Parts: sequence; C-alpha cells; structure tokens
Amino acid sequence: MKGTLKRTLHISLIMCFIWLLLIALFIFIDRVILNIEIENPIARALFRNGISFLLFSLLLLFWRQITLWYYHKYVKGK
Repeated sequence: MKGTLKRTLHISLIMCFIWLLLIALFIFIDRVILNIEIENPIARALFRNGISFLLFSLLLLFWRQITLWYYHKYVKGK
C-alpha cells in the first residue's frame, strides 16, 4: 500500500505542476496574444474556445505521457 500511495502522490504532484504551467500559458495567451482586438464577437469566442480546447488537449496528452513514463520508470523498471 505504501508504494501505491507514493506513486499516486508523485503523479498527482506532477499533474499539479502541469496544471500550473498550462494556467500560466493560458494567462499569457489571454494577456498578450488575445490583446489584439477582434471586432466580431463570434470569431473572438471561437478563438478563445479553440485555445481552451487546445490547452485541455495538451493536459490530457501530458497526463497520458507522464503516467506512461512514470509507470515504465518506477513501476515496471523495478
């Protein structure tokens, strides 16, 4: 049980770090890139939703890759 709890905490901390990076990236995109005025509200909404979907997709990709990496390095490698 100790090993399972340790692995779960490691993966949770890694995912929290990735969440923080993605939030920082989203704030950067919102403040710098989206500072350009888009007159059409529909185009602006589509652009913002596209950025949000892209960041969520990156989160899922990172989650899968980190979990596989962690499994192969610490669980299967022992």
